[in-house]
Amino acid sequence: MYFIGLLATLVYFGIQWFTLSGSTTGAVGPWPPVINYCPDFMTLYTVGTEKVCLDTIGIAQTGGISMWSDPTQTDERYLFHLFLNTTGNDRVTKLCQQASEKKVTWEGVWDGLVCMGREPPMPPS
Repeated sequence: MYFIGLLATLVYFGIQWFTLSGSTTGAVGPWPPVINYCPDFMTLYTVGTEKVCLDTIGIAQTGGISMWSDPTQTDERYLFHLFLNTTGNDRVTKLCQQASEKKVTWEGVWDGLVCMGREPPMPPS
């Protein structure tokens, strides 16, 4: 009885999730489906009138962006600029270059080695 139930369950879910070719069913699109405003594990913050991303938990590798802990820290080593005055390939190129220099990753934009070429959204005003 156990094996008959197990076989029926496997057949049912096999039909639901897989095609005859063995691939899974479902919509396939670019990954990730949504890109964040900031690189992975960074926080969106406004410094003066500019929106920037900050490392508030110390995620960057040694020699990358410095951990931000005080609102008076506005030196370049703490800030990840979003280049909101440019769009398209120019913005993506600048963001990827900065991510490489600051040693952070950004799912869908910069994986640590390769620029993906996808432009992240503009943060809310």
